[in-house]
This record gives sequence, C-alpha cells and structure tokens, in this order.
Amino acid sequence: MASEGGMSPNEYIVHHLTNLQHGQGFWTVNLDSIFFSVALGLVFLGVFFAVARNFWSGATLRTAWTLTIAAVVLICIMLALAYAMNLWSKHLFDALQAKDAPAVGKLAVLYGVLLSISVGVSLNLLVTPKG
Repeated sequence: MASEGGMSPNEYIVHHLTNLQHGQGFWTVNLDSIFFSVALGLVFLGVFFAVARNFWSGATLRTAWTLTIAAVVLICIMLALAYAMNLWSKHLFDALQAKDAPAVGKLAVLYGVLLSISVGVSLNLLVTPKG
C-alpha cells in the first residue's frame, strides 16, 4: 500500500489528501470541489422542485411569487447593508490612521444608523407572519 510506487507513508497521505487542482497560487481552482458542489446543488434543486411543485401552481401561485419577490428584495437590502458596513470599516480605519477625530465621530453615528437598519431588516424577517 504505502510502499507501492516508492512512496513513504507521509507522501502517500499527502498525495491522497490533495485536491484535483488547475492553476497555481491565488487562481488555483479545485476541480473536484467544484464538481461535487455542482452535483450536490443539482440534487438539492431536483428534490426541492419535486417537493415545491404543488406550491408553485394553482391557488398558491400568487403567494409563491409574492414571497419570492419579498425574499429577493430583503436579500438585496441585506447585501447592500453588508457592503455599506465594509465601506464604513474602510473609512473608519482610514480616519483612525489619519488621527481624524471628527471623522471618527461621524462614522460612529453612521455605524449606529447602519446597525439599526440591519437589525430592523433582520427582525422583520423573523417577525413577519408566514402565510
């Protein structure tokens, strides 16, 4: 086993724990990980659509589209808030590096606003009546 092909036990283990890769450095793509992610995603979608088929037809069609559009809108809002938090973080550290106290104060207030909006959207997702 480990001695086949002249490999030491460590080399054998490393060889079998290495992903099938394409490229080098930052742009390395793990082909086996992509394959299994896509395959499992397709299995999930197949099962999901088989279960959800009845919900997306007949009397519940309008409810299905309303809920889907609401979910997409809320996801977009959450993504925008996450992006705003990243920009806020960049500006905060730039202000701290420049030792700009007034800018840090304004950014602290802005953080409170962003946090309040984020918590409000999250609570809306939790508290909204489902159907």
